[in-house]
Amino acid sequence: MMRARFTPWLLRFLLGALLLFGSEILLWNIPYTQDALSWARAVLGHILIAALLLDLAARYRVRDVFGALLLAGVFATLNALTISPQTTLYDIPRTLVTRVLGPGALVSLGMMALLIWLAGRGRGPWLALAALLVGIAAGAWARWSPLVLFDATETPLAQVYLAAGIVMAIIAVLTWVTSRAQPDAPPDFRLGLVEWLVVAAGLIGLGAWQYAEGALEPVPLALTAAVSALCWAALWATARARGEAYVDLLGTFAPRWRWLGLSLLIFAAAVTLGWALPRGEGAADPIAVIGGVMTAFGIVWLPTVALVLGARMLQRQTRALRL
Repeated sequence: MMRARFTPWLLRFLLGALLLFGSEILLWNIPYTQDALSWARAVLGHILIAALLLDLAARYRVRDVFGALLLAGVFATLNALTISPQTTLYDIPRTLVTRVLGPGALVSLGMMALLIWLAGRGRGPWLALAALLVGIAAGAWARWSPLVLFDATETPLAQVYLAAGIVMAIIAVLTWVTSRAQPDAPPDFRLGLVEWLVVAAGLIGLGAWQYAEGALEPVPLALTAAVSALCWAALWATARARGEAYVDLLGTFAPRWRWLGLSLLIFAAAVTLGWALPRGEGAADPIAVIGGVMTAFGIVWLPTVALVLGARMLQRQTRALRL
């Protein structure tokens, strides 16, 4: 019984660490400039959001890419409201697309997919290929994005490796511990009443803290919260009472360590390669290319999901009425 209760929280901690790696390291939120209090808020916030995402995924039986995109939207908006409004909501409505719904949702979608891979699902070569592509992009972005986004200096490669290495080591430890704590029954990721109150109070408290410090203003707060509520409402509207879901893939946790180790080596080498890329003009500028891809993703995914889900609901109504 204790193991059944403990295992879901291990996976919540692991997903929280993955989400932190994505939003702070891959998107390079200049982690070495943050103080201990900022890191504590980031760690707490990512764990709380991870617990919420797994609850929503289990409660609404999310099973396809459109549901996963809605979960990614919930993460991106809550992350912006509670953890990083200074770097995501500083120029609304533009940055809602370019910094929240674009990179925030894209990275969280990848981290949720990585959690499923760590559980033993998915093919090893796909992870290696993803490590190569993401590593190149992450290296270039970590070096040059501070110049573009924060008016700071370019990032030394050693600082990229140090920050990424620390978080990746934590992820590796959590992965190993989770693999050793196999439950007797599939874990239940739905939060109990007390857990819900803790998660909700924690996220509201972090958002209120940001607001009190002046990092979160009323208009960005209202607009971003509305998008978050829209994603949540779409999950509720498309919920299923039964059937296969993504969380079922986490019933057993058996990482393939050889492929994981190889992918980490590929990622480290790719970061160096990406960091060494010089800036150019137009398509020759890695920052312009990466930023363009993330912005395009932010523009496209939410309307696409709305159209697909709307078409599905219309089809169901048509069948029910036999029109």
